[in-house]
Amino acid sequence: LYGKKVSSKKIISEGFKFEYTTLESFLNQHY
Repeated sequence: LYGKKVSSKKIISEGFKFEYTTLESFLNQHY
């Protein structure tokens, strides 16, 4: 979906309100 952890920072900066740790762990589980 997003692919890389770097993209998670972009998602946050675009205004999504996910916690970084939650998103980090999501990416770790699915990618």
